[in-house]
Amino acid sequence: MLRQLADWMQPGDLLVMEDGVLDDLGLSERDGGGPNRALREFFSEHPDCFRVDRDLCDLFDRNANYAPNG
Repeated sequence: MLRQLADWMQPGDLLVMEDGVLDDLGLSERDGGGPNRALREFFSEHPDCFRVDRDLCDLFDRNANYAPNG
């Protein structure tokens, strides 16, 4: 799905990836690596186009949601 979105996204668009917390809970491997793995692979395929917005990651305190780095 990320690869399909890449064709439609434009500079300034934001994508929120949910359930990155699965890594912290030790549950991501049961789903093929989970959302954080998918993001890492996606970013490596598009190194100059997409990035994690660090200003938004911890906006409400360090990883105070279910989308760390998402």
